[in-house]
Amino acid sequence: MREAGVTLVVDTCTYVTAIMRDLDGAVMTNSGKWAYYAPGNLGVAVAFGSLADCVASSRAGRVVRR
Repeated sequence: MREAGVTLVVDTCTYVTAIMRDLDGAVMTNSGKWAYYAPGNLGVAVAFGSLADCVASSRAGRVVRR
């Protein structure tokens, strides 16, 4: 069984960088634009939340919404 990992991405466009490879599970974002375009462009499931939700999710290793 593979352990879930969390990658925080800041100050870069994930559409043009190689950081978003081999995604497994949900991708959490606080960007409405990213949440709208990512499923079609990157083929990922998106969880949308506040910045606090994103931080809580990264700490928990799963999607958390307050």
